[in-house]
Amino acid sequence: MQTFQAVGDFEAQQPEDLTITVGDVLVLLSARDDGWWLMENAEKKQGLVPSTYMKLLGKADEDLVEDGGDKLSKSSRLWQSIKEAVNETRVTDVLAAFGAIPSGCRPSTLGKLARDERYTSACYLAAKLNSTAVSFRDISRNSKTHKMQGRAVRTTRVVTLAGCRHVPYVGTATQRLEVTSRHVRACLFDGFRVLSNVHAVRAAFVESRPRTWTFPVRSDHVSSIEDPVCFVRTTCTSPDISILFELSVSYVKTTGEEGEMSYGWVQLPLYDQQGAAVPNKSYEMTVHGGTPFEKNVEVDPSVSRKAALNPIRSFISGSRQPKLVVRLATPSRDQKRILDTLPDVLVSSMAYHHFLSFYRQLLTAALTRDRPRLESAELIHNPLLATFPAVADQPDLMDALMAVWRIRVKTTSQADKKDAQHMRELFSAVYLETVYPLLGCRSFPRQSFGHSGTETVRLQEITRQVERLRQGSTLPTLLSPDLEFKPFDMREVALDITGPHANS
Repeated sequence: MQTFQAVGDFEAQQPEDLTITVGDVLVLLSARDDGWWLMENAEKKQGLVPSTYMKLLGKADEDLVEDGGDKLSKSSRLWQSIKEAVNETRVTDVLAAFGAIPSGCRPSTLGKLARDERYTSACYLAAKLNSTAVSFRDISRNSKTHKMQGRAVRTTRVVTLAGCRHVPYVGTATQRLEVTSRHVRACLFDGFRVLSNVHAVRAAFVESRPRTWTFPVRSDHVSSIEDPVCFVRTTCTSPDISILFELSVSYVKTTGEEGEMSYGWVQLPLYDQQGAAVPNKSYEMTVHGGTPFEKNVEVDPSVSRKAALNPIRSFISGSRQPKLVVRLATPSRDQKRILDTLPDVLVSSMAYHHFLSFYRQLLTAALTRDRPRLESAELIHNPLLATFPAVADQPDLMDALMAVWRIRVKTTSQADKKDAQHMRELFSAVYLETVYPLLGCRSFPRQSFGHSGTETVRLQEITRQVERLRQGSTLPTLLSPDLEFKPFDMREVALDITGPHANS
């Protein structure tokens, strides 16, 4: 039985995780290949922690720990190991054993987090209460101009995904699964924790170039899920702050089972060793296998094994490892002005930044100007404020919003375009007539990323809604007996300023 000491604080991010603090002494129960270890603390609580937080204690220290606590019997430890081995058998292990995927693939780490509300845009778009719980720490209004006060942060960068090369090819019928989506997930990371929401960009793929993922050069008329240009904002002062990229695929097995796995990950540091911001340029980075908590794992070790047999292959193998190419830039002055109205921490598509800014401006007005009593915690009746944060993580709905927005803006006069209040009201009107009715429609399924059937049904419903707007008012259609709506939910019309994300 090995005993370890925690070298850093880790707060549980999932129900199966274990919270630890520096100095805690823990016993290793099971070491998983993905870098997450099952540990038991002095209070006999068990859970998963990243192996990078653990330091192996010496034999003398182990004896001290064992003398001071109850030991597990050999039979108990044996049964525990068997049970863990059964429970931790992963889909990727089975597929790798059959040769369907490289051994460096793992279940998607960021894909799992993306399904957790704490790592969604909704969590970061919400206004955050300060320590007094009677005002907000990230929203304020200029007392002279009565406009929203912008907030400059330590880091604001624009990131463009340029392509992925030498990515392992998976997805033929003989490989027991069908790939339904190839995408890159991104978030802010300090080497130990994910520090932002998780953003996804879908890659293009053609059979003639099976090991290359591409992204549009121009993002003017592509779906926002395919938009390769995104922004990152953070106040983090850690010298290790970086952007974590994970190359992932969604798949369906021949048995009908669905899942998401990672082809590997890359970290792009935002600051160098001297604390200076890294320069604006293109970065070609080698993709690492395993999870971000594993070290020295290759995506496809067979490439290196073949190279070791031949000096020429050894020279070439470095260029045949999976690569991710990204471009880093600084936002323009106009972009920076808009981005400064957004939350202190956020990763999202540049295609959304105007809409996200409109939302935060409307939220600021509702919280700092329109409430009858600023100390009141009553619900605020505003369907847009209540529902837009969740929509910000649904690219198909955001595409519908942008399509109708372009139509409305074309018929807007130049004078009105310069009127900020008019443009905010126009945004609200377009949202309420385009997106909001779909949220309550029974035939409109919940988003399921990478599920082609669900995405097709959603697209059909969205197309019908946009077509109704092109033809005129949607009111007659909404009142039609042929259209069924879900039961009324107060959360669809009212904003709770003390909701679950207000203190996160």
